Amino acid sequence: MKNHLLIRDVVVVNHDGRTQADVLAKDGVIEKVEAGIHSPGAHEVDGGGRFLIPGCVDTHVHFRDPGALHKENWSTGPAAAVSAGVTSVVDMPNTTPTTTDLESLLKKRGRARSLSVANFGLFLGAAKNNLETLKQLSAAENVAGIKIYMGSTTGSLLMDDDGVMEALFRETRVMISVHAEDEKRISQRADEFQSRGEDSPHIHGQIRDPEAAVIAVGKIAAFAERYNHPAHICHLSTLAELALLASRPAAPVTIEACPHHLFLNDTALDRLGNFGKVNPPLRSPADQKGLWQALLDGRVRSVATDHAPHTREEKQRGYWKCPSGMPGVDTSLPLMLDRVRSGELTLERVVELMSWNPSQTFRIQGKGRIAPGYHADMALLSTESARPWTVDDLLTQVKWSPFTGWVLPPKPEAVWVMGVETARRGVIVAPDHRPGELQFQKDSF
Repeated sequence: MKNHLLIRDVVVVNHDGRTQADVLAKDGVIEKVEAGIHSPGAHEVDGGGRFLIPGCVDTHVHFRDPGALHKENWSTGPAAAVSAGVTSVVDMPNTTPTTTDLESLLKKRGRARSLSVANFGLFLGAAKNNLETLKQLSAAENVAGIKIYMGSTTGSLLMDDDGVMEALFRETRVMISVHAEDEKRISQRADEFQSRGEDSPHIHGQIRDPEAAVIAVGKIAAFAERYNHPAHICHLSTLAELALLASRPAAPVTIEACPHHLFLNDTALDRLGNFGKVNPPLRSPADQKGLWQALLDGRVRSVATDHAPHTREEKQRGYWKCPSGMPGVDTSLPLMLDRVRSGELTLERVVELMSWNPSQTFRIQGKGRIAPGYHADMALLSTESARPWTVDDLLTQVKWSPFTGWVLPPKPEAVWVMGVETARRGVIVAPDHRPGELQFQKDSF
């Protein structure tokens, strides 16, 4: 059999518990999870009693392909992800050209199929003039959902027309993910600071202040509740947003948090400078603490990276010309595992946040769990000690991270994508593996 894998002696960790077992997978699908499996002809791997977790599902990446291949592409981005235990990625539509029609969707899909070592999925982007196209494509094509950018960011996509936005909630039946920052307030604040000649990364959080986020989240919660249409708030970052959503419990809204908001706050700008410029901005220590509390008590539904690489040269520009964003797929799982080692999180909760819940939220078939019938996307965790990370640990094309120098657990001992060992100890060992496209259920909400 072409793809016949038996991993012996592992502690299988799912979101709802763990068990000592062997794992048998055939042709990319898990067949058995039990002790003492006998399967002649299988390629056997000794797990050595290590933890085996489902591959992470990152529903928020920007691989810059097509249009900005000097930053990342469908070869380098997925390689960085898989090397760190992220076996499935969903790419955002703000590429060049934007993914807003059938031609651009098919072009990006073709690039990903031919280059990606990770399972991949794609979002469609909302523009002011493509409502009918989105209705047709979201019903006919295999897409993760529709992405709305309420505040300007990298690329040309921007949705600041409330009428069109409401129509998306009223007339489509796929998940709507939202970059929730109010463009009018951002623009007014930017004019104020620019007129004063201020040029510092520290003003970013004042221009894109919590109020800009609250205005936008309030609109989304109202639309979601009015039409009973699920919405997913990307990279939520403030206590004020959490409070607003707590006041709208009937709104079907899920929350995503990003590692850079969980592990960094605005005091890091003293060290990072414009390398810490990201949308929404790094927030106050109080916001950071509140976001962690929301993660611990279950209000945060998932952790995704918003992997948004720019080159060192681009990030070294002055504040007004420096693009926002930072890479993240190399470091997301190691950062969360560090909190497991410190006792602040359980490994089950990490699996829930990074594997199970993303798969459930976006209705991704076969992902997020190590169990019969699920896909054999798995990461065997390393037992090596934490150590300072360097750029040599990074596979992202831009070769920088705000977390280099941090003492973190290493990348997984091994990573399987659809039953094929694709990475070992941070190195891609099956560069020609092409697992293909994620499948999204089309059930009505």
